[in-house]
Amino acid sequence: MNADEFNQLVSKIKDLIKSESARALADIDAYTAMATSHAYAAHEDIQRAIEVSRRAQDAVSETKSGAMLALDDVVKELQTQAAR
Repeated sequence: MNADEFNQLVSKIKDLIKSESARALADIDAYTAMATSHAYAAHEDIQRAIEVSRRAQDAVSETKSGAMLALDDVVKELQTQAAR
């Protein structure tokens, strides 16, 4: 695999991480909207749904950041090894 192919692969992986994270966040928002818009939902249930949604969004964001950083570390390591 040459450098251009490698960079394209890394770019595709990053795009996949971004798109899957965005999809997960959209799913969380949709579920939260469904849970909080029910006419019979109690105030406490609505608050709980919002809190859980925020924690889930934070978890997705942290996972996305961690994956991007780990990928960058792998790329740097591979570049270092290739330079030797």
